[in-house]
Amino acid sequence: MSAALASIAEGLPATIELAFAAFVAAVVLGALGGFVRARARAPLLRGALAVPQLLGRALPVVVVALLLQLLLMFKTQVPIAGIASSDLFDVRDRLSHLIAPVLILALPFGAWASLVFFEFFRDAGDAALVSVRGLLGQVARTAASLGPALLAASVLIEPRFAWPGAGRSFLSGVSQLDLGMAAAFLLMYSAGIVLIKLCGKLAPAVPERKPPRPPDRKTRLSTIGICALVVLIAAALAAVAANLIAPIGPYYIDQANWDGYPLAPGVAGHVLGTEENGRDLLARLLVGMRTSLGIAALAALVATSIGALVAKAAKVAAWFGGRDALSVTGIRPFAAFPFILAIVALLVAIRGTTNDLNPLTIALIIAAVSWPAIVPAFRARGPATAGGVVDLAACALLLEITMSIGGFGVQPPTPSLGNMLVNAQSSIAFAPWIVLAPTVVIVVMLFALYTIGDELRDAGRS
Repeated sequence: MSAALASIAEGLPATIELAFAAFVAAVVLGALGGFVRARARAPLLRGALAVPQLLGRALPVVVVALLLQLLLMFKTQVPIAGIASSDLFDVRDRLSHLIAPVLILALPFGAWASLVFFEFFRDAGDAALVSVRGLLGQVARTAASLGPALLAASVLIEPRFAWPGAGRSFLSGVSQLDLGMAAAFLLMYSAGIVLIKLCGKLAPAVPERKPPRPPDRKTRLSTIGICALVVLIAAALAAVAANLIAPIGPYYIDQANWDGYPLAPGVAGHVLGTEENGRDLLARLLVGMRTSLGIAALAALVATSIGALVAKAAKVAAWFGGRDALSVTGIRPFAAFPFILAIVALLVAIRGTTNDLNPLTIALIIAAVSWPAIVPAFRARGPATAGGVVDLAACALLLEITMSIGGFGVQPPTPSLGNMLVNAQSSIAFAPWIVLAPTVVIVVMLFALYTIGDELRDAGRS
């Protein structure tokens, strides 16, 4: 255990360096985006400014990393791996190698920070200036709300960019079922979360604010909300009827036409082409939607039930988050991702196989770490409560996708939106459609879920 702690401690400064740089970038992007959107007078303009915010939140970090790495392969000016110099004071080298991983983390978390700062600036009313004290307090509370999830996401980015941090050692230990390494990292990770939360508790008090503006819409969904609802209904119907819609079975290999390389869309009757093993991409996409959405729905249902019971029986809803708790319901459970990996590694070590990682087990694991995020939604039941549940389902979907991409989710040959991207990464250069198709579906699903969640939460403010 002492050797594991020493290994984790050695990489801890690099992890802190990456996470802090990403947080600063995310706060800058979020504050600017939130301020501009909050000061927009026309409801139509404010709604339009919400689109890039929603899109950023709908981009999973691992998917952004995959796409950016592909792009940077043709732009060698930006390093995509490691650190060239071991000298801690070689600032130029470290900054150049931080560009790509910081950008990957800043895009989605900047969007989440934008949501939090939008509510902060909106609640400030029409004041021309916000006090420095209040703004610093909001930065500290944003760190408390988003910091743990961002730290968990940085763990995923480190091995992709060969960043010499503790997260890379942790993921290597988990993949090798080194439970001592996992325990050592989780010990330091938990201490980091406590310190981050302490920043929020010690934040300067927020001055008394003006009453918030009335919401732009009270009962009816906006145009983008209606579109999102239609997309979700269509996706649910397609997932349920996947076996009827799919042209062939998701496990059928087209050996008559497949010659070792993915077939392009339209070839040999495959509408979206085939994946790397010659199986119909459309069929696997439909069944993968059913798997992933089913896990997300079940996890959200179980977590909501637990959260409702806790809020009602113990009346401790106020213990689980502050003013911005409900706004970030759709990302807060992501902070538990390292614990999820450790739990899965423990199960695999005990059972000696990954066969037990079925959709039901994954849904229950996600629900077990997600329920505290929904407790604040039951302080006052209404549309905002429903919005929190939808956001929770979105985060459950995000967690399933991330687990599957990391090899600790739904196991092949059963398709899911996440594991469809695993083997496809090696073929992206000459068969981009096998990555593009599931990526588009993932982004659209998350975009639609977060849109509905925001609409319901806004309706709850009336």
